[in-house]
Amino acid sequence: MTKEKYLETKKQARVWFTVNILISLIAITGGSLVIISQSRHIPFLLMSLGAITLMNRVLITPAFNAKKEAEEQHPEWKDLSTKGTKIPVEDFQKGFLISVAALLIVIVGFFMFYRPLPKADPTVSNLTPKDVQILQELEEVLGIASYPMNWPIGMGKAFEGLYDLYNQRLELYKGDEVTFSNFGDVRKMLQPDFFEDITKDKATFIGADGNYKLFYDPVNKLIYLENRSVNYPDGLWVCGSNFGHPQAGRVTVATWTFNLPSDAFQCVKISDNVFETTLYLVKDFQFKFYKQRPWGGELASTTVNPYPINLLGKGWFYSDPATGGTGGGHFTGDFVAGPDFTPGVYRVRIDLNKNICMFIDKVDEGQLGEEFYKINGTELTQSDYPNYIGVELNLTKGQTVDFEGFSYLDYMLQPEYFTNENGQYKFNAPDGKYKISYNKNRELIYVEKTTGAEFPETVWITGATFGHPRISGLLADDIGNWGWENPKDFICCVKTGDRIFETNLFLNNDFMFRFYKKKGWNNEITSFDVTIVSEGDLIARGGYWNGDQWQETENFGPGANFRAGIYHVKLDMNTNTCTFTKKY
Repeated sequence: MTKEKYLETKKQARVWFTVNILISLIAITGGSLVIISQSRHIPFLLMSLGAITLMNRVLITPAFNAKKEAEEQHPEWKDLSTKGTKIPVEDFQKGFLISVAALLIVIVGFFMFYRPLPKADPTVSNLTPKDVQILQELEEVLGIASYPMNWPIGMGKAFEGLYDLYNQRLELYKGDEVTFSNFGDVRKMLQPDFFEDITKDKATFIGADGNYKLFYDPVNKLIYLENRSVNYPDGLWVCGSNFGHPQAGRVTVATWTFNLPSDAFQCVKISDNVFETTLYLVKDFQFKFYKQRPWGGELASTTVNPYPINLLGKGWFYSDPATGGTGGGHFTGDFVAGPDFTPGVYRVRIDLNKNICMFIDKVDEGQLGEEFYKINGTELTQSDYPNYIGVELNLTKGQTVDFEGFSYLDYMLQPEYFTNENGQYKFNAPDGKYKISYNKNRELIYVEKTTGAEFPETVWITGATFGHPRISGLLADDIGNWGWENPKDFICCVKTGDRIFETNLFLNNDFMFRFYKKKGWNNEITSFDVTIVSEGDLIARGGYWNGDQWQETENFGPGANFRAGIYHVKLDMNTNTCTFTKKY
C-alpha cells in the first residue's frame, strides 16, 4: 500500500466510524422511546443492530483492517495527518449510500414500531397518568401484561360490588342492564355485538346468557367481552391481522395471534350456525374464523364464500419471481379486501348453513339464494370425480364462455384453454365436447376433451409433483401424482396445430411426467421419443443414480439448472421435439 492510499484509508476509517456513532446514538434514542412506550422494541432493535452491523462489515472493518496492516509494515505512518486528504469519489459514493441506507433503516424502523403512549384522562377513567406509568413499569420489569385485580361496579350509593378480574367472572343474561362506573364514556369502548341502548355509563346486554370475561384496556380505553367456556356450535372466533375494535377507528390487531383478549374477537351467535361480529377494517386486513380459542377448527374462504365480492374477497398467495419465488399461487383461505373496499367499520356475518360470509350491511342476504355454478347456462353437478362438480359441453374455438357463480376465474382457469379479453373468457381449444371439473375447496378448474380425445387430436400428461399452472406447489392437495382418477393428476393438452400440442404446467422439484396418446396407460410418448429443447438446461430426461452411474429413464425431468415454476410446454410431433419455456 502506498502512503497516499494509506491516508485515504485512514480518512475513511475515521469518517465512517464517526457516522456509525451518530447513527448508533439515533438508534439508542429511538430504542429508548420504543421501550418506554411499550411498543414493539425487539423488532426495532434488531433492525437497528442490522443497520449498524451492515456499516461495520462493509465500511468500517475493512478500512480499519487495511489501516492496521499498513501500519504494521510502516509504523512511522501512524503519526501522519489526514488533513487535506480526500476520499476517492467511488469510495465516498459507496460509503454515503450505505450510511444513508443504515440511517433510513433506523428511521423507518422507528416509525414502524413506535406507538406514543396516550396520556390517561382522569375525567374518563380512575387510572391517573401515574397509575398507567406504574402498570407499564410492572410490565417492563416482570415481562407480563398487567391490569387492576378488581374493578368497581358502581360508586358511592350506586356501588354494587367488585368485578373479579383475577377470576374474570361476570354472569350476564340477555336483556340485563349493565352499569359502568369510572370508565368514562362507554359508548366509545363497548363492542356493539354485545350491547345496545348504550349511554355514557349504561348498556343493555344482547349476547347469549353465560359467564363472561370482561377485559378493559386502560391505555386505549377499550372493553372486550368473551365467554371462553363455549366453543362451536355455541361459540366462534375471528382472528387475523390489520383489523381493530369497532370503537377504536384504527388497527388494534396487527398480527395473527390469540395471546391477548384484544387479539381475537368472539362472534355473537345469531341462530344455529349463524354468527356475527363487528370489526374496524383497513385495506390490507386478513382474517379467518375458528371454532375454538386458540387455534383449531378453521373456517376459511376456500369453503365459505365471501359477499359482496367487490368488498370482501378470497386471499391469494402469489410467489413473486422477482423475490425468488416461482410465480405460482394458491388461495390462502383468508378473507381479504375486495377491489372496491374502503376502510371503515363493518358488521360481518358468517352463515354456515349457506357457507357464506358477508358484510351484512352491504348485501341483501335474501338475494343470495343457494350456491350455484353455471357454465354457458348449464349448472355444474356432482362429478364422478370425488370432491368435484362438473359439466360436459360442446364448445367451439373462439366462442365466449359464460361463467356464473365463480368469483376468481383468472386464478382458476388453465390459460391454454381460456383467455380473458376485457372480462370475457374466450375458448382457445379446437371444437369438440369437453368435460369441465371444478374443485370448490381448492378453487381450480380442469378441462379435458371427451370427443376425439386421443392422438392426433390431443395428448395427455400424467406424472408426479406437477400440476395446474395456477398453483404454487406448496399444497399437497394440488400436486399431481401418477394416475387418471383425479383431475389434478393429469392434464389434457390443447391441439394448436397439425400434430402440435401445448399446455402450461407447474413443475415442482423432482417432477417427472410422460405424454400419452390417450387417457390411460400405454401409448406413451417418452423423453426418448423426442428431442428436448430447453434454454439453460432447465429440463432433461429423468433419471437416477445406479451406484456411481446415472441411469436415464423415459420420463421428462429436471435439468442441471432446473428451477421450480410455471412452464409452457409445446410438443411437436412433426419435428419430434418438446420445447419447455419458463414463464415464471
